[in-house]
Amino acid sequence: MQEYETSDIQIATLLLAEGITFIKVDSTNPKRKGFVFQYESRITDLVSGFWQDTIKIAPRKYMGAFKELKNKLYQ
Repeated sequence: MQEYETSDIQIATLLLAEGITFIKVDSTNPKRKGFVFQYESRITDLVSGFWQDTIKIAPRKYMGAFKELKNKLYQ
């Protein structure tokens, strides 16, 4: 199974909100934790769209995903 990892919580939030399967928080490096997702080909488009400011997402959906990731960080 291929994985996609990012240490950027905003990107991770977008991926989670868009239904990309979350696998784990990678705590190997204590100074910089990573969010690991199951790889899907649409991740590239989502990340590009995020940086190009072309992604449309409901604010409550995004914030719900953000809270979920923050909880996973501190578990």
